[in-house]
Amino acid sequence: MSAGERESRRERVAARKRQLEQIAPGDGLGPFMDRGAWNMMGQRDPGTWSWGRALGTSLAAIVLAVVLFILLDLNAGFLIGMVALYAFNLYRARHLHVRYLRRNALE
Repeated sequence: MSAGERESRRERVAARKRQLEQIAPGDGLGPFMDRGAWNMMGQRDPGTWSWGRALGTSLAAIVLAVVLFILLDLNAGFLIGMVALYAFNLYRARHLHVRYLRRNALE
């Protein structure tokens, strides 16, 4: 990777961090989890929400969990935990979007 490519990547990462700070400002655990949920659901710019991306990402993760469940002979708690995790993060990311829109509408 050349120096120019590394610099370009650094700029893209910094721009994404600024976007995430815009949608969930703060340094605490709550904003940290909100930013993680937003990324986990495959969302892009603040102020936009894609059900297709969110549900597609969740579905892909659940399919992978089922494959791991079958291949590694895990117990059912693994699948239940994965579904609960993605449902919680879907809820958190969606409500983060709603809070962002309300916050910006009031400004």
